Amino acid sequence: MNGKKKGMPVAMELCERPHTVEADPVRVIAEQMVVPEGSNVEILGGRIYVSAAPMHVLIAHEIMEQLMERFSGTDRCPTTAGAAVGVDIRKGDFVIPDVVLTTRSALHVDRPMLPVADVEFVVEVVSKGSVEKDVEILPTLYAEWGMPIYLLVDPRAVLWRLS
Repeated sequence: MNGKKKGMPVAMELCERPHTVEADPVRVIAEQMVVPEGSNVEILGGRIYVSAAPMHVLIAHEIMEQLMERFSGTDRCPTTAGAAVGVDIRKGDFVIPDVVLTTRSALHVDRPMLPVADVEFVVEVVSKGSVEKDVEILPTLYAEWGMPIYLLVDPRAVLWRLS
């Protein structure tokens, strides 16, 4: 693991995320944050969210495995590889859903994130640090963005909700 001890905080790099012409102060802070290894950092409405936990990752991976089996041999492609999604891939809010269903064709385009138009659905798994974001903010945001399907999995309540 690049000489780092497991569980040690690592510097966060957002170099592959879209950059605006002006320095966005929230983006600058996010780029300078030290976060636990394996964590995701998202910016929504001027707030920085950091999330991921082993159970969280396991649930997302199991969903992705089911989708991979279902769409094997097609252009449809699920991913948990930290694919960022936004309406305008150069500016504004973006999220990194736990699972994204898009197409292989869309993933082959060299760009910093996927436009919502190229995403069939997203899955978010609630964790302690993401309850407000996943349960209150993202359903509204995804609806505004025109996301066809948003699956919310809340392991605290053994709840799956499809919006």
